[in-house]
Amino acid sequence: MNSKVSFVASLCLGLACFPAAADELDGPTSKVKVQPVVPLKVHSFALEDVRLLDGPFQHAMDLDNQYLLALDVDRLLHNFRLNAGIPSKAQPLGGWEEPKGELRGHFVGHYLSGCALMYASTGDKRLKEKGDAIVAGLAECQKKIGSGYLSAYPESFIDRVENRVQVWAPYYTLHKILAGLQDMYVYCDNKEAFDVCKRFGDWAIARNSKLTDEQMQAMLQTEHGGMNETLANLYALTGEEKYLKISLRFNHHRVIDPCSDLDDPFTGFHANTQIPKFIDTTRQYELTGDHVLKTVSLFFWNTVVRERSYVIGGHSDGEGFSPKERLSQALGPNTTETCNTYNMLKLTRHLFCWNPKAEYADYYERALYNHILASQNPETGMMCYYVPLRSGSRRNFNTPNESFWCCTGTGVENHAKYGDSTYFHNDQELYINLFIASELD
Repeated sequence: MNSKVSFVASLCLGLACFPAAADELDGPTSKVKVQPVVPLKVHSFALEDVRLLDGPFQHAMDLDNQYLLALDVDRLLHNFRLNAGIPSKAQPLGGWEEPKGELRGHFVGHYLSGCALMYASTGDKRLKEKGDAIVAGLAECQKKIGSGYLSAYPESFIDRVENRVQVWAPYYTLHKILAGLQDMYVYCDNKEAFDVCKRFGDWAIARNSKLTDEQMQAMLQTEHGGMNETLANLYALTGEEKYLKISLRFNHHRVIDPCSDLDDPFTGFHANTQIPKFIDTTRQYELTGDHVLKTVSLFFWNTVVRERSYVIGGHSDGEGFSPKERLSQALGPNTTETCNTYNMLKLTRHLFCWNPKAEYADYYERALYNHILASQNPETGMMCYYVPLRSGSRRNFNTPNESFWCCTGTGVENHAKYGDSTYFHNDQELYINLFIASELD
């Protein structure tokens, strides 16, 4: 029997618990073939079951929807086609997606995730059609390259990072593409995306099997996003253990291992390089039950939230972790990178599934309302890289076709999935986590 629960911001339903939930791949009704070995105490509802009602969050989602629809598929695929030797007459995009940019292609992965999440959140089939068109274009490029590799830049970028030659963050970009393909499969049932993703994962195995552990760890000094998480998720989706093994090889021990001894090494580190490493360990713990992975995940969250975060839930000054003993003095013009909070919210949802503590949900609410919602221009729908906290500072928003910062990419996801953290459940209870005007079916 279906039933509906409507919730508006002015209504309090008297539920004392405020749980969050892990990502869709952790849920019992998703496409996973390997369920978590760690019992999860709460689960989210499918995005399709939640619809936002009139309010600031729906307004933000509507603006994001318009932006996703406005972007041109051929322009997004331009660099991928050129890299694969396929002619393209499309006008190149600018900013970080310009044809010589070292992170070109990263936004396309975010775009796939944004389209998939928005389709699930709204039912707008135009988003699925655009995502399907991108997947078809990427599949053509991957087939032309022939090795399973898929990117908007040549594989020589990976040669460079393996040889410790300066290059921005090639595996970071590949992670975003893998994640977008997985989201198109999970939320839009695009089986071609799943096939491309598996071939991509096989390329990653073949490429890195040639490296010793020492060489692998040296390579991981360069920012590599959440490669571990997407490969672990590929294991969950396929049941093939080879993807879990390569996921674990991407664990950066120089950063992760001190946390097993409850030692905080993060002062001076680039903040958003570190957060995905602990989303990775969190997901790996769920799939393996290795308690060391649990320990480091909890320690990282506790350290960042309790000792390194500002009042709005964001953190970092100039993208780095400043000395936590002098956090009040670290108020430059570029505090609280939006990508950081995007990732911390992903981490927080996992942890609350393990143990539904109010502290986790309180942080999620604080950061979502005060940082994520505030990162979007409520008139244009454009997004900002930083939310500066220093007096006299200002927010700077992206332009539609000439920016494509990392926070533009996470931004199109942020405002597409407000329904994923409002309602949660276990076998006996319904929980409400956020005061967002919405309806649960």
